[in-house]
Amino acid sequence: MDFRQVGDLLGAERRAKDPRFADLAVRSAFGRYYYAAFHLVRSTLRTMDPALDQPKHDQIPGHLRRMVLRKIYRQIDRQRMQDVLTSQVAKALRVEAKISVNKLADFFEFARPIRTAADYDLHISVESVRTDPTLIGVSLAEAKGWPTHVEEKLNSVRRLCQKIRLVR
Repeated sequence: MDFRQVGDLLGAERRAKDPRFADLAVRSAFGRYYYAAFHLVRSTLRTMDPALDQPKHDQIPGHLRRMVLRKIYRQIDRQRMQDVLTSQVAKALRVEAKISVNKLADFFEFARPIRTAADYDLHISVESVRTDPTLIGVSLAEAKGWPTHVEEKLNSVRRLCQKIRLVR
């Protein structure tokens, strides 16, 4: 069982008889979907370089934009210096890397406050707990898609890393 499946089980509890339990279950489901996405990134970073697998939640956007992008740029530059890539291809790959990594970082900047509110800000209400739960304007159905969204973004990064022979 993974975090995504736990989120699904918790989300189903929104129909529980006790509304306090339903609220807490929905909040926990938001968190599980976030953690599913977070662990997908961590496992991908580990394949690129075990030293990259260190960020805490609040550090992941910056870590992606600084450390991960720097590693990709260096590999592109190495290949450019070895004439494996033309200048134009190297430039295009740098743009592709920046876009792909920034999309991942942007997602975590968006999702982390929602996960934090779910876990710690109990004064922020979950709306429509029993039907279509929403927290800070984000539905549980949307949160359920977070791991898939992150996986799609990670696939772009992985393909790029394979192109530049950073990973196999």
